[in-house]
Amino acid sequence: SDSDCGSQLPCDQLVSPIALAACTRVDSCFAPWFVPSLGVSLQLAQLEVHLCHHLEQLGTVPSRKLHPFLPDRKLPQEQEFMVIGSRGPQVFMRQWNNGPRHCQEMSFSTQLDCKLLEYRNLTHLQLLQARPPL
Repeated sequence: SDSDCGSQLPCDQLVSPIALAACTRVDSCFAPWFVPSLGVSLQLAQLEVHLCHHLEQLGTVPSRKLHPFLPDRKLPQEQEFMVIGSRGPQVFMRQWNNGPRHCQEMSFSTQLDCKLLEYRNLTHLQLLQARPPL
């Protein structure tokens, strides 16, 4: 025919696109490589780490630098000196290892603050306060 030779003459369609779509059948299949290999999401309300001195593990011999002063042993055996806090930490991680569509992603967001104990006034001093950008 002329259409096979590249001529611009209109030709009759043997099957209309609607009829072709109506008679096609698509089978569903399951392939394990379509399933994500890893996806992790973690969200907490608040996380705090308290750092303490454990005085009972320092020994019983007084330091020479503190001579003539002696401890009265009325102090608590654990003294908290720093609090590191995280408000609303969110961690998200994704990993795909399928051929050319290689994807690794990790995101972390939180509001950090760090308070240090000032022994002179026994108050917490704000050492660090970081918030994520808006």
